[in-house]
Amino acid sequence: MKKSFTLFVILFAVMSRGSAQDVIVFKNADEVQARVLEILPEAIKYVAWEFQDGPTRTVDKREVFFIKYQNGKKEVFNDFSSTRQSDKEAPRERGKYIHTIRTQGHWYVGLPFNRVNMGPAVDAVVGGRFYDYFFLGFELGYTCLFERIYDNLAADWMFMQSLSMGANMKGYIPVSKELYPFLNLSLGVNLYPVNGKICFLEDGIRKEYIGKRPAWFDMEIGTGIDYKRFSFGMGYNMLYKAGEYVHLGYLKLGMHL
Repeated sequence: MKKSFTLFVILFAVMSRGSAQDVIVFKNADEVQARVLEILPEAIKYVAWEFQDGPTRTVDKREVFFIKYQNGKKEVFNDFSSTRQSDKEAPRERGKYIHTIRTQGHWYVGLPFNRVNMGPAVDAVVGGRFYDYFFLGFELGYTCLFERIYDNLAADWMFMQSLSMGANMKGYIPVSKELYPFLNLSLGVNLYPVNGKICFLEDGIRKEYIGKRPAWFDMEIGTGIDYKRFSFGMGYNMLYKAGEYVHLGYLKLGMHL
């Protein structure tokens, strides 16, 4: 009787030890008998039950369905609780970071220039941003070019004002949520306001010349970078009218609205 009681106690201890373990159930239906050491926001650390003195193992929490602890309690890891913060912010459809069609506007201050002309410019653009990759909008700009003219060794300043309008297109390359290199193409017309007024400063006296000038075809192509709300661009600008060309380079610095 005494031997039977001793055998029963030993058997009960072995059975209790065998059941005093955690069970990790994965989403692919695999099960691991283990001793869970630590549950982190993104991972679970454990040792295999057969090798409790062995190496600590780490598994991505997103791969785990639930853990059944040795005390009988169960902890379930659904998609929301086991998803990294960056993944929760990731889009659920096309586009890596911008996953919708939205209104986008920006303004620029710029400096168009060539060998003889240089002056300030201001552009305003409003349109639609299509996911991460494309923008189409309407562009309105004002430019004032200054030129030093020489006549019989006398140098005087001339400046020409123009108004431009047209379509602006950008193709974006999403590097991160805050950094977007882009290619830019603008097509439109360039107008001389007030019937083509050209102003001269001759010997300190302001003079004006008004001549009717038709609209010029205006094309601008370039590249740039959008970083957070700021934008920087550079490229080439061409004006064309009846066989005449004006070639300009440009630099722009702007901000998203």
